[in-house]
This record gives sequence, C-alpha cells and structure tokens, in this order.
Amino acid sequence: VSAAGRLTFTVRNDRYGTAAFEVTATSGGTSVKQELTLEMMPRNQQPEFSVHSEYRVFQNTGENSIASAIYAVSPGSSFGYPTKSVDDEAVQTLSFSVATDRPGLFAPGAGPVLLLTSDRRFAQLSFTVAPGEFGSTVATVLLKDSKGGALTRSTVIT
Repeated sequence: VSAAGRLTFTVRNDRYGTAAFEVTATSGGTSVKQELTLEMMPRNQQPEFSVHSEYRVFQNTGENSIASAIYAVSPGSSFGYPTKSVDDEAVQTLSFSVATDRPGLFAPGAGPVLLLTSDRRFAQLSFTVAPGEFGSTVATVLLKDSKGGALTRSTVIT
C-alpha cells in the first residue's frame, strides 16, 4: 500500500483463483483493518489440437481428403477451470493455416487446407497432389483463436 493509499497487486503469469488478505490502515494512532478478497480470472488460453505424425497418399491420386486428420480440437483449456475465462474460450473463432516445405508437391492453388467440422472438434485435411509428383513434405499446422492464442504442430505428408 502506497502513502497515497493505493494498493498494488501483481499476479504471476498464468495464475488464477482467489487471494484473501487483510490490510491495516493506521492514522493518528487509530487503526482500521479490512479483509480483502480478489478473484483473478483466467485469461485467454492457447487453443489445442492433435495431429498424426504422418499421412500417406499415393502418387497421381489427384484430390485427397482426410477426415478427422486434426482431432481433439479445443478453443482453450478454460473448460476445466472452476471459473470461466475472462476471454470465454468457447465463443472464440478458430482458424487453421498450413505451410509446407515443398509446395511443388501440390497442384497450383490446391495445397493443404484444413476445414473445421461444425462441432469444432475435428478438421478435415484436403489437398491435390500435382501430376507426376512424389516425395514427402513437412506440413506445419497453425491454429489461432480470435483473442491471439495460437498453437503450431507439424506432420509429414508422404
């Protein structure tokens, strides 16, 4: 508590919950005690998802679609918190992007894309293999939420 009566409280990163403490103010020999309770709400948590380590397709197969290639999608872990996140993870918008280290394996404009299912728990991976192309590429999948949380995972498309 400063001389002006301002109480400063710093919460460590990624901490939430309730803190109770007592403050005593003294002036002219008179003391007043006040118990305070602060509730720290969780802030935006990064989204979560899982991806298999590898997806295999055959040469010259053209368009490919792998249902549930991305699974266990979650907008953030606040669902397990005793109190809701200030940023309410459940209503955040989720978006995927995919980058590969060998974009030439795919037909022009038909590289890997992910489409989130309506229940927001899975994503379908779609792409078109370029004619005559074969080999492997590392696909880096980025999942972002509308509050700035993000998670990156990689897989191999062979």
